[in-house]
Amino acid sequence: MSSKIGLLISLMFFTMFFMLSIDMMCIQYQYSDLDSQSVVIAYEVSHLESITDENISHIEEKHHVVIVDISNRNPEFGDVIDIVILREYKPIIVSSSPMEIKIKRSVVIGYY
Repeated sequence: MSSKIGLLISLMFFTMFFMLSIDMMCIQYQYSDLDSQSVVIAYEVSHLESITDENISHIEEKHHVVIVDISNRNPEFGDVIDIVILREYKPIIVSSSPMEIKIKRSVVIGYY
């Protein structure tokens, strides 16, 4: 009888650890994907002559991300601007609320 209870308890701990491992892998995958997309977004932003809301919404729809902050909305050629890109992730076991994965990139306007 005690071996059956021990087996059930160990299976419960194994399941929790397995779900936590899956969460960590998914968070790492989301971060890696967001990092690679941020490089592409930085390249696209460096080509823009002016940063308007239409340009931002086009980039957000194309890459399925949210651009949270842009340091300078009226850059000139050679200016460095900072962009914060965000994506939400709903974890299985790590947290009950959605997590925000953010990446900050610096972009030189006109350098490509």
